[in-house]
Amino acid sequence: MIGGLKGKIEILEPGRIILWTRDIGYLLYHPINLTLKEDEERKFYVYTYVKEDALNLYAFITKGQLRLFQTLIQVSGIGPKLALAVLETSSVDKIKQAIQEGDVSFFTRVPGIGKKGGQKIILELSSVLKLDIKEEKKYNPQLLQALKNLGYKFGEVKPILEELELDYNLPLDHSLRLVLRQLAKKTK
Repeated sequence: MIGGLKGKIEILEPGRIILWTRDIGYLLYHPINLTLKEDEERKFYVYTYVKEDALNLYAFITKGQLRLFQTLIQVSGIGPKLALAVLETSSVDKIKQAIQEGDVSFFTRVPGIGKKGGQKIILELSSVLKLDIKEEKKYNPQLLQALKNLGYKFGEVKPILEELELDYNLPLDHSLRLVLRQLAKKTK
């Protein structure tokens, strides 16, 4: 799983780049509102999207963009392309504000999102954003990211994280194993 890349932008096209790093060129999809230049050295936070017929890398300049992207794709019916489209409309703070204020019209301006889709985003994420701000600070962000990448939502793993009371400084692989064991026990 790739979480970040740093390298030289070789090819720049609307919505995608090829980032050359250590003799490998990575095709990265990104919000088109990012200011990028060819031959520029740049660091990106990367979300690795794996599906049975695709392995795509999505690049972001800030951790906030990456986190919001990950939050958006948790909404059923919102895939990476629609999540990118939302990020292209405005800043992370304005998008979060629209969610918290219940501004459906903000989301209906995004191509591919209608009134019901906007309402769904607001409904599913308004409580998540409030919780995430308070709750994620309690837990190792790398552990939360790994669990999200495995398809688990924060609401699913939160009770287990509370139950285990994991030490924040515990190695990631050890913490992840403990949480996955507990999840496996609960599904039996």
